[in-house]
Amino acid sequence: DWQKEDVKTVTAMALLIGSKDQVSKDLGYKITKTLFEHKGDMTIAQAKLIKKETALKGTKGLPMHPGAEKYFKEIGVLK
Repeated sequence: DWQKEDVKTVTAMALLIGSKDQVSKDLGYKITKTLFEHKGDMTIAQAKLIKKETALKGTKGLPMHPGAEKYFKEIGVLK
């Protein structure tokens, strides 16, 4: 019982971070699209967990790269 107050933390299955100042909107879009559309080509076991249904799970309140936002709107994950 040492923790007396709630603490906000990040909860995400996986998170890829890129600065919108250093990673262009186009590149951010291409990276996100490639991760989702070519997950079957990846050899890491966690790739099978990449799903549009859970793409934003645990990301509430976090800023999103404009390129990722564009892709998620394109596939209907964001409005």
